[in-house]
Amino acid sequence: MVGLISNATLIFPEPGLAISSLMGGVFNPWVVGVVGGAGQALGELTGYMAGYSGQPLVNENPTYRRLAEWMQRYGVLTIFVLALVPNPIFDVGGMIAGALRLPLWKFLVSCTAGKIFKNVLFALAGYYGIEVLLKVME
Repeated sequence: MVGLISNATLIFPEPGLAISSLMGGVFNPWVVGVVGGAGQALGELTGYMAGYSGQPLVNENPTYRRLAEWMQRYGVLTIFVLALVPNPIFDVGGMIAGALRLPLWKFLVSCTAGKIFKNVLFALAGYYGIEVLLKVME
């Protein structure tokens, strides 16, 4: 739920990865990563739908043009890489995917795969970070 809400914002930073790291230290990091990544992917539908609606939010931006070229060439791979790397540019990529009418299922599959992979890594970092911290404190 937190992942969905944190990624439903457009352009603004969200605390989703920090929460995945914290929860990975408390709960099973694999489950935290999968649930957090799936929630974040669903939250990214706001950007996709904004682009799909045809609202020209950032057309003149050079980053937008570059991402649009990548999206036209590589589509699903571009979404996966943007979802994998922690960055605020994913929102722009989601808008472009919607504007270019990338099929919703392709957007969701590639976005979910990247978000889950990223969240599992952050949850594992939280898990092992706490393990190391507890050993140091002994």
